[in-house]
Amino acid sequence: ADFYADSERIRDGIARGASFNVIDLRNGFKADVYLFLPDAFGRTQLERSQRIELGPDLVLPFASPEDLVLQKLRWYRLGGGVSERQWLDALGVLKVQGTRIDRGYLEHWAALLDLADLLAQILEDAGPPGSGS
Repeated sequence: ADFYADSERIRDGIARGASFNVIDLRNGFKADVYLFLPDAFGRTQLERSQRIELGPDLVLPFASPEDLVLQKLRWYRLGGGVSERQWLDALGVLKVQGTRIDRGYLEHWAALLDLADLLAQILEDAGPPGSGS
C-alpha cells in the first residue's frame, strides 16, 4: 500500500528483460528495478550488490556505484547515444563517488562490454576524482 507500481509495466519489463520502477508514495522516492541477467556481468553485479533492508521481510540487492555506471553506459549505447538522462545519471554517480569509485573494475568491465570509449569520455567529463566539478 505504500508503493505505486504499474502491473502492466512490470509484466512488460519481465517479458522483455527490461527495467520497471516503483514509487514510494510516502516520500516520492522512485526506484528502478532491473532483472538479473544470468551472464558473467550479471553474476558479478549480483555478487557486488549491497543488500539493504527496506522493511520487515524485505531485503533487496542494490547495485554498486560502478555497476550502475556501467549499466547506464550500456543503456546510453543501446539508446543510440542520445539519452541525456542515462549519461547524466552515470556522470552524477561518478561525481558523488569521487575517489571511492573502483576505476580498475570500471575499466575491466567496460572493455569486456565494449564500453571503453564511453567510459573514457564520461571519466573525462567527470573531471579529476574528488573534484566535484
